[in-house]
Amino acid sequence: MDKTRRPLELEITDITYGGAGVGKSGDKAVFVHGVFPGDKISATLFKSKKKWGEAELDNLLVPSALRRKSPCPYFDNCGGCPWMPLERKDQLAFKERILADQLKRIGGCEVKPAALHAPSPEFGYRARIQLHSSIHEGKPVIGFHARKTNLIIDIEKCLVANEAINEAIAALRNFVFDFPLLARLKAKYMIETGFPVNGIRITVSYRDEHPFQEIEKLFSYSRSIKGIVLINGTGTSLYRDTILQMNAGGLNLFYGTGAFSQINPEGNNILVEKVLEFAGKGRGEALDLYSGIGNFTFPLAKGGFAPVGVELSRDAVTYAKQNAETLGLGADFIAGEAYGSAAKLADEGRKFPLIVLDPPRIGAPGLGDIFRRLSAEKVVYVSCNPSSLARDTAELARHGFTLERVEMVDMFPQTFHLESVALFTRK
Repeated sequence: MDKTRRPLELEITDITYGGAGVGKSGDKAVFVHGVFPGDKISATLFKSKKKWGEAELDNLLVPSALRRKSPCPYFDNCGGCPWMPLERKDQLAFKERILADQLKRIGGCEVKPAALHAPSPEFGYRARIQLHSSIHEGKPVIGFHARKTNLIIDIEKCLVANEAINEAIAALRNFVFDFPLLARLKAKYMIETGFPVNGIRITVSYRDEHPFQEIEKLFSYSRSIKGIVLINGTGTSLYRDTILQMNAGGLNLFYGTGAFSQINPEGNNILVEKVLEFAGKGRGEALDLYSGIGNFTFPLAKGGFAPVGVELSRDAVTYAKQNAETLGLGADFIAGEAYGSAAKLADEGRKFPLIVLDPPRIGAPGLGDIFRRLSAEKVVYVSCNPSSLARDTAELARHGFTLERVEMVDMFPQTFHLESVALFTRK
């Protein structure tokens, strides 16, 4: 018998980054997913440490006054939008508190977020989603994974996806029902519109080497589908027009497969606006790490800087260089890993008064000393993870950089995820 597992009754008093609610059992903090401050619950403890534990929700005894009826019919099973039961104003308040708490506890500074930006509506904002498929009880299912399982919740539409994507979901469902082999192959489907919306690209991927030559028939299911990408065990095949575009500070950037783009168009424009505001008037060279196809690089060039973008994806660098030629803006791009490329530039004696970075969730550990060697006076850090931002804030402080300002952009309503833009200066 597992002695760790035992029943608890908890009152949830707080919420953490990652979405877990927090209650107290004696002197021990207990973390439970799927609950909110004000909930009174019964739960089963399954992990117990000296000062904290984890439990799974059994029953909601008394619901929090913060709860609303979920607008999404799939919420009870789908794992995609865990904060759907909260009004957006409460979501924003929790995100602001989480960001400030992470910066204080991990980063060692008490800079309160200066502003909160909720640029898009809380629903219909996503320009990209990924669906999964399989066979269940002899029939195809296509949708999102259920919470903490590999089971797939069959969906007809997604409340946070834009209208064009929902039209594509309907077409894709009909196609998969007509060609259930895709579901047997456990295919995944990335549906993207780019922004502004100008047709849909669907990327179908599975591990098997089956060629699935019927894929082109998908075009007949919707006139809005402009391009299809098929990725399987033998490689990648492109059908028709697979190039999308995204708007970055008034500039249209084009990109194909293998390149990252933000999923919230209105939120992205706020990010670009904040990066330019924190960067100040254009002067001299700027280094843009994790530059992608130039989401910040080209607005910086338009603003008077001479930017150098560094990006690991060679496909993204190819599209960035094509965009530079199309736009007629002076921007150089280097294909390489951020830390190694920045260190090499420092070894060459290059100087960048401004450094912009937009790293993945892991953040950018180890770059503080490199920034100092590059003579950075300003660092504008775009973060999708307050924990790694806070850790990097502490590291940058050890190398003489002070966090002056941070603002949050609500890129992902209905989830605990948040985006922020931080300004660091060094004298």
